[in-house]
Amino acid sequence: MDTIQTRTEESPSIETLMSRAVVDLAKDDRFLSHLPTDSHRIEGQGHYRLAKIFYDKADFEKAEEHFLMALSKTELPQDAFAMFKIYGFLIRIYSESLNEREANKYIQLSSELLEQIGATLPSLNGEYFYNAAVVNTYKGDFMEAQKNFNQAYRKAQTENEPELMAKSLYAMATNAFQMKSFQDCVLHLNQLNELLNILKKGYLKGSMHLLWGNALRELGQYADALPQYDLAMKLLHSKRCWNMHNY
Repeated sequence: MDTIQTRTEESPSIETLMSRAVVDLAKDDRFLSHLPTDSHRIEGQGHYRLAKIFYDKADFEKAEEHFLMALSKTELPQDAFAMFKIYGFLIRIYSESLNEREANKYIQLSSELLEQIGATLPSLNGEYFYNAAVVNTYKGDFMEAQKNFNQAYRKAQTENEPELMAKSLYAMATNAFQMKSFQDCVLHLNQLNELLNILKKGYLKGSMHLLWGNALRELGQYADALPQYDLAMKLLHSKRCWNMHNY
C-alpha cells in the first residue's frame, strides 16, 4: 500500500506531462539540449509554449495560467530575457482584460528586471536594448523607445542575430505607427519584408501585413491597403492566430 502511495505521489501532474510533451530536445535551442529531462527549465519552456498556443487562440485565461507556471520555473540570471517575454505577454493579457493593477505590477517588474540585467551584463547587447525599448513603450515614452529599438537593430546586425533584427524592425514600425509617423512605419515595414523573405516567419509576416494595411489606410492609400489586409488574413489564418483577426 505504501509503495502504491509513493508512486502516486511521485507521478508527474497532467500539466507537467503536457508541458514536457511540447518540448523537443533534439530540435530545441542550446540552452535546453544539455539539460536533464526532469529539469524545471524544460517544464517551464513547455508551459511557455502551451501559453503561446492558448494566447494565439485568444484563450487568455488558459494562457495566463501557463505563463504564470512558466514564470515560476525561471531562474535568474540565466532566464532574465525569458522573464521579459513572459512579462510582456502578461501585460498584454491584463491590458486586454482591463486589469490595470496587474498590468502595472508587471510593468514595474519589467523595469526592475531591466535594472538588474544592466548592472550584471559585461556589455549591453541587442536583446537588452530591445527590452529597454519595450519598457519605454509600457510607460508611453515612444521617442525613447524608438532610440532603443534602433540601437537593438544595430546591435543585432553586428551580433548577426537576424531574428532580433526582424522583431526590432517590426517594433520600430509599430512604434512609428503609435507616434502617427506613418511614412516611417511603411519604411521600416519595407525593410522587414525583405528580411522576412529570408527568415520565413509566418506569424510575424502576417502581423507585418496587418500593420502595413493600417499604415496605408491612415495615409489614405485605401486601394494599396486592401491587398495587405488580404495577405494578413491568409497568413494569420494559416497560423490559426485567432486573437489577431479582430484587428
